[in-house]
Amino acid sequence: PKTAAKAYMSQQKNIYLDVDSSMSMGDYPSSNMRQVVVFTNCDTVSLYKNDVLLGEYEVIKRYGFNEPLVITDFFGNQIRENEVYSEKIADQIKDVLVTYSRYGMDMPLSKKLLMAKLMTFDKLTFEKAASMYLKYVGNWGSESVIYTFVGKRKDEVIECKRCAVTHKKFNVNFDREALNEANTYDVMAVTCEVTDQNDQILVYFQSAVSVSISGQAKLIGPSIISLTGGSAVFYIRTNGKSGEATIVIESPGFEKVEKKILIVKS
Repeated sequence: PKTAAKAYMSQQKNIYLDVDSSMSMGDYPSSNMRQVVVFTNCDTVSLYKNDVLLGEYEVIKRYGFNEPLVITDFFGNQIRENEVYSEKIADQIKDVLVTYSRYGMDMPLSKKLLMAKLMTFDKLTFEKAASMYLKYVGNWGSESVIYTFVGKRKDEVIECKRCAVTHKKFNVNFDREALNEANTYDVMAVTCEVTDQNDQILVYFQSAVSVSISGQAKLIGPSIISLTGGSAVFYIRTNGKSGEATIVIESPGFEKVEKKILIVKS
């Protein structure tokens, strides 16, 4: 769905959490993951990188609405726990690197001065700073990184994962099980999506879908449609008669999907 749809979904009653990012460095200019926006109606959200907790956040509710949660810190306490610096110096290094990830070399003067202080008095080299950024945010040298967002609302828990794609799935959803031919024809929407192992739509996936229909229904539009951005929608209508119709959906690299629907005339 579009980003605006996620904002509306986060205002509903059923527990909801979605992340408006693939968490892939290649999606960002200069590989700087400046911020990630989380849409949710949870009370709190925790962010993990693999099994490491990076941060816990409270969702702001203002004027009866759930505000989007903006996360800019992807370091957590990793520098404190894995490097040789004191907690104070580690936090200062993190402060500079988080600011750099947002602004690049155009970061505020105060952060440039802090960086100069760290390099002059605390033996931080530019190469070491770059190495830590690539290690903890760029994830260079890591075999596989899984970002997990865990939302909690009272006793309810919801998760959203972002990680490298290990396999693809072809999902087809029929918005109805039957059609009713009455004073005019009836229509059904069919949605096709290619997702990863975590049911996240593969927005860079490009292919085609072939649709064939037999029986008492017909396709609206062409029989071959573009699977752009990992999703496609087509529509089926009644043809004035009652009975059954069989829909066959095929896309290269996936198993054929076959579905029978009932058409009732009233």
